[in-house]
Amino acid sequence: MTISTSETASMATELMFVYAHHKLPGVSDGEWVEYYRPSGTNRLRQDLTSYLSRLLELFSTSYEYGEYFAVAEFESLLESLDENEIQVFKLALRTECRDEALEELSPLTIMAGLEAVILHRISTGDLVEIRLALELFDSIMKSAIECVMYDNPRSYIRLETAAEFAPWFMDGLLEAVDPDARRTWHFDAYRTFVGETLQPLKPLLENLSRAVHQPGWPRDDLALGRFLLIVDYFKRNVEEPWTS
Repeated sequence: MTISTSETASMATELMFVYAHHKLPGVSDGEWVEYYRPSGTNRLRQDLTSYLSRLLELFSTSYEYGEYFAVAEFESLLESLDENEIQVFKLALRTECRDEALEELSPLTIMAGLEAVILHRISTGDLVEIRLALELFDSIMKSAIECVMYDNPRSYIRLETAAEFAPWFMDGLLEAVDPDARRTWHFDAYRTFVGETLQPLKPLLENLSRAVHQPGWPRDDLALGRFLLIVDYFKRNVEEPWTS
């Protein structure tokens, strides 16, 4: 999403940012950044539904990691569901599984039900419910891949305001363009690509990073608009080329 300069005058600081990162060595890795105005709730719901369903399928059916989802302990995640969500959960199961005790269901069957709950929470359009949906998604991923002892696979997603998102996002970009940091063990091919792509912008990133760390940022739409320029540059020159 790109917002024109003329539109920034009315968006104030109400934008919501989605940030997702996944690393499935040998299968897929990358970042997804997007931002939404309050009027863009439908697009937010559609984007999250598509992304989360795709990632769950990608992780759970991959040759390298599918077995971890098949034996994961998802039962504890059912404790967070309310009565209505338990019904959503059961309706997503195969007919023959709906009368079984929850603790007797297979991990993959539980995951299918939890995915339905995630999508139900997103469908409400309520930001609190959407955040709960993302937390449940992260918990599914953590439960399945935390026992993998190699390659450090991971996945997480956040929904934040500009003030919450910008400081740590800028910190990550500055780390990526730091030549010394790129020589450390955690700099894989993707992070190296990020650093090399953004290296020419290092002075601009440093100046903007100082700004977004100031208390009360963003104070106006002009300040937020400067940050959006960096986000759009990242999407166009890092996210899209890497995932295409």
